[in-house]
Amino acid sequence: MQQSSFNREYFLEKFEESRKADKFNILWSFRKELSIQEFSELLRYWWIQMDFPNQYPKYMLLDLFKQSDRKILNESYEEEFNLMSDPIKVYRGVQDCSKIGKMKVKAFSWTIDKDVALWFSKRWDKENTGHLCSSLIYKKDVFMYNNGRGEKEIVLNPNKLMELKE
Repeated sequence: MQQSSFNREYFLEKFEESRKADKFNILWSFRKELSIQEFSELLRYWWIQMDFPNQYPKYMLLDLFKQSDRKILNESYEEEFNLMSDPIKVYRGVQDCSKIGKMKVKAFSWTIDKDVALWFSKRWDKENTGHLCSSLIYKKDVFMYNNGRGEKEIVLNPNKLMELKE
C-alpha cells in the first residue's frame, strides 16, 4: 500500500501564493491533510480577508466550519462572545428582496450591530432599496465571532436561523 506524501510546508507556501478567490477551494480540498489547528487558523484568517465569502457553495462552507475547532476560530474575541445573550439577535443587510436577494439572506455572515447591517444594505445601492433582515441564532450554531474590522460579525449556520424577519 502506498502512503500519501503530503508536504505540509509546500502546501502552506503554495496556499499563500494562490489567488485570494481560490483559498476556500484549496482549503476544502486539503482539509483532511492539515492538523485541526492549522486548518482552523487558515479558515479564520481567510474568512476575515475575503470580501464576499458567501459566494462559495453552502455545502463547502458548512463542511469547512463543521470540521474546524471553534475554540481556535473564536480565540481572539472569546470574552466578547461569551458575554452575548443566548440566543443572539443578529442582523443582515441586503440590497434587494428579489429571489436573488432572498438567497443572500440565508448566508453565513451576519452582525450583532444594526447600524453595520444597514451600512451593508446600502453599500452598493444607488436606488436606496436596501433591506434590513433580523433573526435569532443560538450560540451553539455560531461558528465564529469576529470584530477585527469593527463589523461585529457573527459567522453562523444559516440553516439554524430562527424567527427570520425580512
